[in-house]
Amino acid sequence: MDKMDIFCYRYILGFKTISKYCVIELKKDKCTKESIQQIMKYVDWVNQEYAYGDYAMIEAYLICSDFSKDIITYKKEVCIRNYTKGRRPIISASWNNIKFIKYTYHEQNGLTLKEVE
Repeated sequence: MDKMDIFCYRYILGFKTISKYCVIELKKDKCTKESIQQIMKYVDWVNQEYAYGDYAMIEAYLICSDFSKDIITYKKEVCIRNYTKGRRPIISASWNNIKFIKYTYHEQNGLTLKEVE
């Protein structure tokens, strides 16, 4: 397996219980379909290894210099995971908690980050 750029988790305040896992993939160039496939591979791995099948515990961020309209459409097609929660009753759920972040850098203003919808 490739290595994730950033993998972290968040605790519930006052407890030693993890509430969320976070996967962040950084790319210096424009986003490609391969970039999306790569981060989704990491999301699926975290789901299996840490989140016990509960995708709701995972947040994902893909940070690139640009996102084309084709890539945004592709995200809507492949960045969805359907899963079940609980036992009695079983609850069907859908995950699509991946955010695209566009970065720009200017010598005067420094680094700026903006979410792409």
